[in-house]
Amino acid sequence: MKNITNYYYDVAPADRSYQGNEPLTYSYPAVLPIGQIIVVKVRTKRVRAFVIKQVQKPSFKAKAIDEVVENMVLPQSLLASFEWLLRYYPASFGSISSTFLPVLPTPPKPKSAKPAVKLAAKSSELPKLTDSQARILSDIVSSKSTTHIVHGDTGTGKTRLYIELARQFIEHGKSVIIMTPEISLTPQIAKQFAEQFSNVITLHSGVSEAKRKVIWHTLLTSVEPFIVIGPRSSLFAPVRDLGAVIIDEFHDQAYKQTQAPRYNALRLAATLCRNSDAKLIMGSATPPIDDYYYANLNGAVTHRLTEKPHTATASVESKIIVLSDPSEQSKQPLLSKSALSAIQQSLARKQQILVFLNKRGTSRLVLCEDCGWSAHCVRCDIPYTYHQDSHLLICHTCGKNETPRSSCPSCGSPNIFFKKPGTKAIEDNLRREFPQAEIRRYDKDNKKSERFAEHHEEIVAGNVDILVGTQLLTKGHDLPRLGLVIVCLAEDSLQFPDYQAAERTFQLLHQIRGRLGRSDVNGSLILQTFSNSSQLLDYVSHADNSWQAFYEQQLRQRREYRYPPFSYLLKISVSRKTDASSLENIQKIHTLLTSKKFTQIEVLGPSPAFKFNEHGAFNYQIQIGR
Repeated sequence: MKNITNYYYDVAPADRSYQGNEPLTYSYPAVLPIGQIIVVKVRTKRVRAFVIKQVQKPSFKAKAIDEVVENMVLPQSLLASFEWLLRYYPASFGSISSTFLPVLPTPPKPKSAKPAVKLAAKSSELPKLTDSQARILSDIVSSKSTTHIVHGDTGTGKTRLYIELARQFIEHGKSVIIMTPEISLTPQIAKQFAEQFSNVITLHSGVSEAKRKVIWHTLLTSVEPFIVIGPRSSLFAPVRDLGAVIIDEFHDQAYKQTQAPRYNALRLAATLCRNSDAKLIMGSATPPIDDYYYANLNGAVTHRLTEKPHTATASVESKIIVLSDPSEQSKQPLLSKSALSAIQQSLARKQQILVFLNKRGTSRLVLCEDCGWSAHCVRCDIPYTYHQDSHLLICHTCGKNETPRSSCPSCGSPNIFFKKPGTKAIEDNLRREFPQAEIRRYDKDNKKSERFAEHHEEIVAGNVDILVGTQLLTKGHDLPRLGLVIVCLAEDSLQFPDYQAAERTFQLLHQIRGRLGRSDVNGSLILQTFSNSSQLLDYVSHADNSWQAFYEQQLRQRREYRYPPFSYLLKISVSRKTDASSLENIQKIHTLLTSKKFTQIEVLGPSPAFKFNEHGAFNYQIQIGR
């Protein structure tokens, strides 16, 4: 009987059921390349996997590899990113591996009449580049720097610039990944690219598994360049000869993966580009303060884009309405007299109206109805959160708490209210006030058939008079007939217990303002607030010129309170089925962290998490600063 020589390999099982922290070793009677996609048995379950490295024969009897998927090898750039992710972020081996091999690629069926992807180049007519766009295009292409920030005001044509950048790389045989913050934005930008290129692929969790298998096979085996468009998961596409990763709206929080394996897509994209000798291009009208600061500190090149295309001739006027002003109070809650009058005028002009309520992280609002005062933690300069069960104001950073006041310490008014407004109530009020108008509400409570994406063409055509909704309506949508935007509580999100609340509020309101003035329809922005004591709304009102001033003001404030980018912050969370168990475990961690072993850190807490009792579990947290 002929002896068979076995070779041994460390492999990464791409299955979340594998919770180990080390690779597994298997045997195979042939030499396999690093990155080879295989099928192995973990216990009794067949799972997809890929080869990490060849190793010496182990001291134990290694299982044999069940199957080698012919001609399926992950690119070396992806393998390098995999190794970096393992080192940088704590997570189980299986959960990280599964993101790099979400499906087992299979070739398309031969009987398919149409190819999965067309590769012929095409080009439809586009508006001529503005001088600013042309200059930035030339600078990025010729620059030796690998990281570029396109800081472009809303409506200045960042997508138009992305198309020309992609064309430069495609013509040189290089693929491009275009990232969007959310799946809902992918079809819009994919349509714009598909009008210019035929080798466009959209890849996200909404694509069927059968189609993803074909896409993965195509990307792994084709020598042609592709444009891959999708959310953060598109970074795991097996793209060969990568020329650039372009991240649109790179300030968006959706680029952070909040479930295992947790990661920041901006950092992962930078690592992938470094491993591929590719360029990282990040675009936003409101760059994130921390990332903008770090990127420039480390040599990134910033390109300022302020010139709007010649087709955008409209202007935008902003107005701040203080709801506590008696002359503005109407019979409709959260809608001032000025707002109701503006809606009536816009309806008469056949213009579209957007009424926005920010629901992100909204706890019960605790503020004075007369002057707008709200309670803040003295230690952290962060708003308290009201807990109805204990009737306490609690700081979710340091744990400090106090009993709510019965009267306002600023003006003495007893009108302290605890409210949680909703889009449904605003929709109902508008229907009573304007029964002749076509009104639609868009938020997370919509059924699938009612969602914004399902009615996009109808909305763009102007068949809906008034749109009522949350952040879904603010992200990148082009509504040419939009003439009025009303923000019901412009400073609502400032009450969120986070040092980044002002930044995120500014970004959000700036994006809302950017929905106006994108065509030839003049726009009006009404910002309603109970207090205009913050300078933030003034920044938003003059959005085209105010970002730098806001950025510098935020840096001064963060330096004073020792927040990032001038420090490091780490949050440790404990979740248990009972309050006592959760508190006991977080206190054990607190005792360890405050011991003499850790003298160079500052420990804040423990405190209840912002969502203290969620899904039947009690949550506590500790903040660590350095």
